[in-house]
Amino acid sequence: MKQRVFFFLATVLVALAIPPIFNLLSAGGVPRIPLVGQNPQHWWNRAFLYNLDFASTWLSRCLYPLGISMDPDQVIVGRAGWLYLGDKHNSTRSVARRGQTPNDVAMGQRIGVAAAAWDNWLRSKGVRLYSVMVGPNKGSIYPAPLPDWATPPAKPSATDALMDGVGHDLYVDLRQALVEGSKLYPQALFYKTDTHWNSLGAALGFQAFGQHVTELEPTLRWPMEQGVQVLSVARRPGGDLARFLRLASDLSDPDPLVQPFPDHPVQFVTELLARGAVSATDTPKSGIGAPPVRVTSERALNAKRVLWLRDSFGDALVPFMAATFSESVQLHWSDALADGGRRFVDLVESWKPEYVFVTVVERDARSELFTVLPPPIADRSGFSTRRGSAVQAVHDLVAGKSQGKWRIVGNDPFVDYALAAPILARDAPLLAFDLTCDGSTAPVALQIFWRKSGDPHFTESSSKRLNVNPGTVVVDLAQAPGWRSVDELARVRIDIDSSTTCPSFNLSNVELGATAPRGP
Repeated sequence: MKQRVFFFLATVLVALAIPPIFNLLSAGGVPRIPLVGQNPQHWWNRAFLYNLDFASTWLSRCLYPLGISMDPDQVIVGRAGWLYLGDKHNSTRSVARRGQTPNDVAMGQRIGVAAAAWDNWLRSKGVRLYSVMVGPNKGSIYPAPLPDWATPPAKPSATDALMDGVGHDLYVDLRQALVEGSKLYPQALFYKTDTHWNSLGAALGFQAFGQHVTELEPTLRWPMEQGVQVLSVARRPGGDLARFLRLASDLSDPDPLVQPFPDHPVQFVTELLARGAVSATDTPKSGIGAPPVRVTSERALNAKRVLWLRDSFGDALVPFMAATFSESVQLHWSDALADGGRRFVDLVESWKPEYVFVTVVERDARSELFTVLPPPIADRSGFSTRRGSAVQAVHDLVAGKSQGKWRIVGNDPFVDYALAAPILARDAPLLAFDLTCDGSTAPVALQIFWRKSGDPHFTESSSKRLNVNPGTVVVDLAQAPGWRSVDELARVRIDIDSSTTCPSFNLSNVELGATAPRGP
C-alpha cells in the first residue's frame, strides 16, 4: 500500500515538475522573463513556471496535419493549408452557410437609410463624395478549400441583403472584382494563414474602388492605370489565424509585393494626432481605440484631403491611398461611429475633408454602428430646390396679416402643402422651410407627414417627429423608414405640436430638394 502511495506521489511530482523545467529551459536560463504588456516576472512566478502554451503548441502540431483545429470556434482548418475564421468572430461561418434572413434584409434597409442620411449631411458640409468599400471575407473569394461541411456559401447571402438595402451608389462591393482577379494571377489574393488580403488582393480591391469613384469624380487620377503588377514574391511567417493555433512559427505564406508605382515605393509621413506630431514611415495600423493618424504624401496623384474610416483591412491599402491622395486622416470606423457618431462629426467639422471613405471587412459591414444617423442638417447651404409648394389646407389655424403668418386656435394645428408637381421621394429627401415663433426662440416640436398621389389621407406610418430650433430648417427625410420607396410624392403636411411654446408663428419657403450637385 505504501509503495502505491509513494508511486502516486512521485508521478504527481514529476508531472508538476515538467512545465517549470520546460519553461526554464525554453527561456534559456533567464531569471527574469518579461511578459508582453506586463512588468518583468521573476523566474519563480507561477504564471511563468506553469505556462502551458508549449503543450497547446505541440497538440496543435499533431492535430493540424489531420485537418483538426485545436480551437474550432476561432479557426477552421481547410484544405491545402488554408485557415478560416470560426464562429467566434460575428458567427462568420454560420452566417455564410445559412444565407440571408428577413433580419438581414431589415438590417440592410436600416443601414441604407443611415448611409443616405450621412451622404446628405456630408454634402451639406462640403464633402464632394462619400463611399464605403466592403473588403470580402476570405471565404467569399476562396470557398473551395473550406471543409465539406462549410461549403458552399449559401446564396443569396447576408451580404447580398446588405447590398440590396444600401444600393450600389454609396457602397462598393468588391467581391466580384476579387473573384475575377483570383483567376488572373497565379498568386492567391489572401494569405492562407491570415484573415486579411495581401498586397495583391488589396491592389485589386483598390483598383475596383477607384473605377467606381471615377464614375462620380472623373477628374481624379489613380495609380496602376496600366494594371496591377506583382514585383516579387517573398515569404512571411504565419498570420493571425496561425497565431490562434500557436503555429505562427511553423507555418508561412507567400507574400506578393505590389506597389502603386512599380518603379519606386511610395513615401509618406504618419503623425499620431492624439499624441502630437510623432512622425514615422511605417504603415499605420488602425485598431479599435487607436488614436487618429494623419498621413501625408508629397508625390500623391491628387492634392486632396480624405477622411478615411477603416479597420485592419485598410492596413494593406495605406500605400495605395497615400499614392492617390496627398493627405488623409485615418480612424477606426467603430471609434468614429460610437457615441452617436460624435468623433465622425467632429473630424468632418474640424478637418473639412473633400472626400470621406470607409473601408470595412464583409463580416463587420452589418454592424449596428452603421445604422447610426447623423445630426440634422442646419441650414440651406448646399441645398438644391426640386419642388416648391403651395398651401392646400390648414387646420386649427387662423391666418395673420402677412403671407405664411398663422395663429393656433385648436388642439391639432397643421398646414397641408401641395407640391408644384409629383416627385420621387428619393430624388428630394430634404425638406426646407423657414419658421419663426412670436416672442420665443425655444425648440418647437413638429411632425412631418407625406403622402403620394392618390392616397386619400396622411398616416402615422408616413411621418417623422422632431424638435427644431426656429430659423431656417432643413430636415433629412431620408432617415425616415420607407421614405425612399415612395413614388409620386404629392403632398407634405407640417403639424405644430408646440401650441403653448409657439402659439403664433410664421412658416414660409416650404420646399423639397436635395443636396446641390457636386462641382467639377
